[in-house]
Amino acid sequence: MIRVALVGYGLAGSVFHGPFLAADPSFEVVAVATRAAGRSRRALPS
Repeated sequence: MIRVALVGYGLAGSVFHGPFLAADPSFEVVAVATRAAGRSRRALPS
């Protein structure tokens, strides 16, 4: 498993990169860094 962090979670992160990584079991999103706290909580709720 490859652990990844998303830096910036705007349109591209939320529409392209995030869903792609979430759908592939080879990846685990472990952190999301963005200025909008609500976006990071939605992207990585746990």
